[in-house]
Amino acid sequence: MSKSKRASAQIVSPVLRCRKGDLAFVLAGPRAGYIVDVLEYHPRVVLSNGKVMVDAWHTRHPSYDPDVDFFNRDKNLLPIRPGDLEESETDAEENVSPIKGETA
Repeated sequence: MSKSKRASAQIVSPVLRCRKGDLAFVLAGPRAGYIVDVLEYHPRVVLSNGKVMVDAWHTRHPSYDPDVDFFNRDKNLLPIRPGDLEESETDAEENVSPIKGETA
């Protein structure tokens, strides 16, 4: 059986939350709260301090130094995808309570 030509050439574990090309919230660490671009998956990264990070993504944020590579563990990233934002204008209107004296 041949692989689909549309499939990414990058092999990624099916249990990872992020995918290459996602935007993601950083959930933990010194950059918690940042929204970053998810660039490339690395199953194992040895950091400059000698520590090893597993299931890491190379990430980019406009405030990052372009000469330094930043990595975040998959478990510390929450992906943001267009399909996650399915609230429509009518959904938003249903959740707004009328002002006193007005009828809905």
